[in-house]
Amino acid sequence: QLTSSIPSWITNLTKLSSLTLDFNRLTGSIPNGIGDMQFLTSLALSDNNLTGTIPTSIGDLTNMRAFTAGANQLNGTIPTEIGLLK
Repeated sequence: QLTSSIPSWITNLTKLSSLTLDFNRLTGSIPNGIGDMQFLTSLALSDNNLTGTIPTSIGDLTNMRAFTAGANQLNGTIPTEIGLLK
């Protein structure tokens, strides 16, 4: 199990199509630069200890087909930008 935060450099992996980090002990927030990962079609972050809000930049992921982030400590509202995804 991973026990640190999601490193901000992960958003430099702009050609990555799927990122699965479910069922770990990740802490901290979802990096704001997540929207730079233009080829991302699937982002799975469920069952961690993530905090903060879902970044609005997630709406920039026009190829996104699946996003899961349940069973965390996220707060705030779901960004309206998520509704713009296909």
